[in-house]
Amino acid sequence: MEQKKMRPMAVGRTGEKTDIRGTGVKKAVRENPEISVILQESAVVVSAFYQAKIGREVFAEMLRQGLGGLAEEFETRGAVIGHIKASLDSQRTEMFSVTEREVYVKSSGEDELCIRLAAIVFMVDPQLAAALVREMFADLDRKIRK
Repeated sequence: MEQKKMRPMAVGRTGEKTDIRGTGVKKAVRENPEISVILQESAVVVSAFYQAKIGREVFAEMLRQGLGGLAEEFETRGAVIGHIKASLDSQRTEMFSVTEREVYVKSSGEDELCIRLAAIVFMVDPQLAAALVREMFADLDRKIRK
């Protein structure tokens, strides 16, 4: 089973250091989404990791539509889809505070979401496959920010 890592396509820049507010303190920066591509035999395998802060139910519908659009883009360009799968993990923080006898509850408001995507596609250029996945997430970002 031939497996070839596409060096130019390991596009995530995890580990780059960025000065925070001119303090001299450096922090690792992650791209969002982080995308990698490998060739396995004749298949292009695109993996992505994406994070967002938005309500889970709202984003789940946006993701469903985005994945449908991604599949349509692949097919329009003559690709054959092996599969496209995504998982959506969500977390919400609730803070409980007591002063005297009164209990106060404060919610983070938005869910913190982690999305993992894997797409196995045939008959498509690896760079194009990565670009289509990146564009799907860019479109989701634009919708979140509206």
